[in-house]
Amino acid sequence: ETDKIEVNDLAQRTSNLSGGFKDAEKNVIGGGFIKMKLSNGESAEVFVDEKNGSLNGIANAINTQADSMMRASVVKDSSDPDAPFRLVITAKKEGLANEVVVPDFYFADSPEDFYIDSEREARNAQITFNGFPMEHESNTIKDLVPGVNVRLKGARPEQPITITIAEDQKKISGKVKELIDQINTVLKFINSQNAIDQ
Repeated sequence: ETDKIEVNDLAQRTSNLSGGFKDAEKNVIGGGFIKMKLSNGESAEVFVDEKNGSLNGIANAINTQADSMMRASVVKDSSDPDAPFRLVITAKKEGLANEVVVPDFYFADSPEDFYIDSEREARNAQITFNGFPMEHESNTIKDLVPGVNVRLKGARPEQPITITIAEDQKKISGKVKELIDQINTVLKFINSQNAIDQ
């Protein structure tokens, strides 16, 4: 069985990049909460107290929240040596069904201005399967070829990939022989244990 798949665009997660800060450990907010909402209306809130108001503290609060829809990390961006530390908040899942509406930040008495400098919207994977354009919510596609999970690794428009599905008879017969040998070993052991001596 042979199929052709062309990957035009990978599915992408919602992602947000904060403005820069001089120090990742310094308290940059006075405490507050972050409200996240999926496009389907489901929402979650992450609370950050005053002692954990640094970029690292905010990232930790997001990452340890059980129902958080996003994960966070602090990165160093040397393009601005005066304020190199930024918070990156990314959705846990890709695709439009898992799009997180830009998080709302409610921080009281912030010593520094916290804002989102750049954002990347979620999108579905765009593929062509046997000549038909299709969209998928994830880069792992379970229902395209029966019995096969396809993991999209990179977009290569106008460069179709041929997938051939065939049974590996040699491997199957090797596995069957291995199973029979194991069963015979068990039966031999049982027979030796149940043998009646003189």
